[in-house]
Amino acid sequence: MDMTGVIGQEPIKSEPSVGEHYASGNLAAGIMLALINRERHGGGQKLDVSLVDSLFNCIEAAPAAYSTVGEIHTRKGNFDPSCAPYDTFKTKDGFIAIGIATDAQWFKFCDALELKHLKEDSRFQTNEGRVDDYLNKLRPLVEKETMVYTKSEIEEKCRVEGIPCSAVFDISEIMSHPNTKANHFMCELESKQFGQMCVPNLPFELSRSTAEISCDGPELGANTEEVLDGLGYTADAIKEFVENQHC
Repeated sequence: MDMTGVIGQEPIKSEPSVGEHYASGNLAAGIMLALINRERHGGGQKLDVSLVDSLFNCIEAAPAAYSTVGEIHTRKGNFDPSCAPYDTFKTKDGFIAIGIATDAQWFKFCDALELKHLKEDSRFQTNEGRVDDYLNKLRPLVEKETMVYTKSEIEEKCRVEGIPCSAVFDISEIMSHPNTKANHFMCELESKQFGQMCVPNLPFELSRSTAEISCDGPELGANTEEVLDGLGYTADAIKEFVENQHC
């Protein structure tokens, strides 16, 4: 959290539950490694994965920066201190994320939005000049220009020039976006409680077998007897568990 948020303000949590997502991905990778090891050398092994381990593993270069040069990576907002403008800006109807990492991209960006005055400004001819006191010098000038357009207008103009960018969507916009539909990021299913509903699809595709979510999640306790039966408990033992509210 100390690395997330705006400079000079309080730490902010990530909205998605990144700990659970990273941990589950690490768990899947660990299982595959254990299976490969079993095939090669035989025998199983215990796999230990924790939320804290997984979160620590995703903070990228921060440990290396601190252990080598004593630099503490903390909150920076949405900009990148190594290149500019690599940031999120206000528009007429929301926000646009733009990633400019080279001088060539900067000049193309200026052409896309017809920013001749910024393109010719000697302070911003190089990346070194653009990152120098970026928050006070370049950022206000760029945002003044982006607020003239809608986020979709800027997105279209930038993509023509090959500038990495994306409108910032709310959940209703991203669920109805053509790219979301074309790539089947969402799937519809019938829920006993809510009826027809949409949920995120599996985040991968297999070339030879179809992976899809086709049914609602089971109600609490729906598979208890099936699981206990698979573990070898007798029908009488399962009945006793249920009567004594142990399951």
